[in-house]
Amino acid sequence: MDALDGKMVDVGVGSSSTSSKPDMMKLKNAIHRSLQKVGPGAQYMLKEEKASFAQCWQRFAHVCHTDGTLVKEFHSGYVACTKCHAVYAYEMRHGTSSLNGHRCRLVAADAGAMRLFATTVQPSTSQKRQVARAVAMMCCEDLGPFSIVEDPGFRRYSQVILDIGINVGRGMKVDDLIPSRFTVKRQVMGNVESLRDVVKAKLKEHFADKMHAGFTVDLWTDSIKRTSFMSITIHYIDNAFKLHVRTLQVQPLHDESHTAVRVLKAFKECLQDFGSDENERCVVCSDSGSNMCGGEGIRSNFK
Repeated sequence: MDALDGKMVDVGVGSSSTSSKPDMMKLKNAIHRSLQKVGPGAQYMLKEEKASFAQCWQRFAHVCHTDGTLVKEFHSGYVACTKCHAVYAYEMRHGTSSLNGHRCRLVAADAGAMRLFATTVQPSTSQKRQVARAVAMMCCEDLGPFSIVEDPGFRRYSQVILDIGINVGRGMKVDDLIPSRFTVKRQVMGNVESLRDVVKAKLKEHFADKMHAGFTVDLWTDSIKRTSFMSITIHYIDNAFKLHVRTLQVQPLHDESHTAVRVLKAFKECLQDFGSDENERCVVCSDSGSNMCGGEGIRSNFK
């Protein structure tokens, strides 16, 4: 095994010869950097193992190109830890012992650069981008406001975290590191298209397997600006009987009537945008409003 950015990676499995190891390591480094990006420009994505219930597959996934095809280079496939993105060469015939022995490790270079003690240093552009990505994902996952980064309590908490990380005698001030709400918003918008492509690939794969999916549709009006919105969420179970829930769209309906025909049109446009027109395998759940259950609405095309 060799270390990749402070993490242990298996370079022996699937290698055809000693001379191919440097090139394989370059590929693993490229995969690792791409998985760390989680945004525009990422060349690789992770695909869950569906055929096996082995314990290691709760932490590992197969490395794929953005079109969903498995990466196969140097006579080997590749898997990566879903938490730290450590990359391993992997072939089914070699077993999972190296994956079972994996332990996530803190990258020493990144950890040491973010300590605070008597003196401070300015965070690098790369470090600021890394924090902006992390905050953007936090807001998306927790459904929190972008303005959380400006809350005094959050900044005190972040400063304590930096203080606790003392180990090099130098550090940085939290005000120099935490992004503004506008930076977080730009980060989220920058991630949208690449993440939508990932969801599209997963849904195309799901429907290609002749699987069904359920959808929930909701309409509501913002009480302050009086803007109406339509949300569409997909619910489906994959071949491994794992439930997936993804919000595909929250679309404002500006100055438009909310008739059953208009709602149906918006729903079908959303499905087509995600590469699906499988009406017979889509089941829709909504309230009993006339714009949902009208004769010319969703019920006329979907169950």
